[in-house]
Amino acid sequence: MNQIPAVNRFLGLFLILFFAKAVFVSLFVTPPWDVPDEIGHLGYVKELATGKGVPVFRETRMDTEMWDHMAGASGASPDYNWIAQHPPLYYLYMVPSYWVGELLGDGFQYPLHTGRIWNACLMVLALYLVYRICLDYSGKQMPAFLLAVGVGSIPMVTQTAAGVNNDTMIIALSTAIGWRWMHFYQRPNRRNLLWLGLVLGLGGITKYTLLVVMAPVSAFSILYAFRAGKRMVLPVAGFVMLGWAPISLWALRNVIVLGKAMPTSLEYLDFPTKTHYTVLEFFEAYPFFTHMFRSFWGIFGWHGSGQDLNLTTLHIPVVYQCFYAVLLSVFVLASLACLVAETQRKGRFSGKFLFVIPALFTLGIYLIGPFPREAFYVKQVVYLGIYSSLFSLYFGILRIWMPGVRWEQWESRLQVEALVVSAFFTAIIVMQMISYSNDSGMLRGTHGRYFFAVFGCLLLGWMVPGLNKLARFNWICGVLVLAMVLGESWLWLDSVIPFFVAR
Repeated sequence: MNQIPAVNRFLGLFLILFFAKAVFVSLFVTPPWDVPDEIGHLGYVKELATGKGVPVFRETRMDTEMWDHMAGASGASPDYNWIAQHPPLYYLYMVPSYWVGELLGDGFQYPLHTGRIWNACLMVLALYLVYRICLDYSGKQMPAFLLAVGVGSIPMVTQTAAGVNNDTMIIALSTAIGWRWMHFYQRPNRRNLLWLGLVLGLGGITKYTLLVVMAPVSAFSILYAFRAGKRMVLPVAGFVMLGWAPISLWALRNVIVLGKAMPTSLEYLDFPTKTHYTVLEFFEAYPFFTHMFRSFWGIFGWHGSGQDLNLTTLHIPVVYQCFYAVLLSVFVLASLACLVAETQRKGRFSGKFLFVIPALFTLGIYLIGPFPREAFYVKQVVYLGIYSSLFSLYFGILRIWMPGVRWEQWESRLQVEALVVSAFFTAIIVMQMISYSNDSGMLRGTHGRYFFAVFGCLLLGWMVPGLNKLARFNWICGVLVLAMVLGESWLWLDSVIPFFVAR
């Protein structure tokens, strides 16, 4: 009985310490505009907070005071606010922080600082949801606590928390989607289905990237609802309404105002040089996954203040990237072992060897060698991703989704479908980035933070099952998480803070 309040106290202490860390970084370390697109995000908030309404994409320009502070001696005129392409939920959340900042003094600095602090509060909520998704999966508190601490020790999570950027809400909502999806699979009733629909609806009016997650999660949830054998027609209708009405209304607004349902800034960029790489040629030419992997864990800097619009960034050292790759691989293997064990448990010949066919396909891809430019430590993660995608598809088709098949265990079903959603999301991102890079004639858009949108599914597919499987070795997991905490602390002291001070 004493363990529960003790773990809760440790969780509360960790969340307080994380908030203090994020506030310190936001106020004393990160210069204005050294968080990606921060000037556009704060400008969007200002439009709402000052009563001008939702900014109009390709009409509303950057705030002049903020732009002059960022542009320095370049003399460039304020650009269009490309962030106006985003739906408004995050910016509505940020409006009160802008009002408080205005009360503290004139100029953009006060709303920027209060906005960063308010944004950090949202990341604290996201970390609490990370804890809950693991706790409610198995009821084991220590793995849930270690997962929350580990996520809170990712350098990019701290950097995102310390700025004004809608990626913070993306992490929170993505985790919330995974959490409520899990609850619906645990207890497939009307209440849990409608809660899931509500969270999906909030995601839709935050960022279009979440739509790539919302669509397959909605499809799987509707299939599960009808297979639950209950009267679910009205609840499913309510689920669809809650999940898809908000983004539908926003798309209708865009059609009326802009002439397009979901316009993005990429549609209006034009470059003098273009390429025409196929998928294989693209991977032969660029270390795509290496760029995505390292920027997922940590990338610092942007245009900054008074830097004449020069883009300057700092990536985490290779030793950190190797550590994160090994750490991730351990938990991915443990999580996949849960699925393999489930196929063995069923006792059928076809089930016992269900994992072999995907392994052979993965081996074939490895022998072809389509990723010659990727770092060696990233390749292992890529091939684990390929195997988990193939295995989950094979498992799902043969054991879960086939007509007449009734799969009773919600844990393995959820893990399989979370992996399928993650694979689908990755495929869409890859195809978009190939198109964008071909249009611009060089590798572009390799922002690992895009995967924040599928963060909840990655937790359910790659992390939570493995952490619970390794629960008897909590002390080992604790040592690994402690290494993450100490490593992040040293990274800030040794590299990131000096980088920002030099700015």
